Amino acid sequence: MKKLTIFLFLFSLFISTPALAGKEIIGEWVLNDKFAGRNILIYKEDGQIYIFRKFHNGGTRGTYKLIKATNYLGETIYKIPNSYMEDHYLITKKNMLQIRDKLGLIDVAQPVK
Repeated sequence: MKKLTIFLFLFSLFISTPALAGKEIIGEWVLNDKFAGRNILIYKEDGQIYIFRKFHNGGTRGTYKLIKATNYLGETIYKIPNSYMEDHYLITKKNMLQIRDKLGLIDVAQPVK
């Protein structure tokens, strides 16, 4: 039974992740917080940049378009368009993904190895 459960869990991750054919992967990270652990994938397709979030409990937040921009320090960020709190993502030099808004750092996701 345990093997079947593991297989079904892995299969559910596979079928609910966006197909990667034709996509340029910018990065993939994992965030293991106590409320909603998730994998975060940022990719480029047809000239547009997207984020896909898959929660470890099986839920998703879907795919959203991002806008590549530069912050006041000259760092490349990926912004969520029309976000009241100016939500954005910053990939650090150590390949960590900082989740930020206009008030500052919210969380840091680790790169998937």
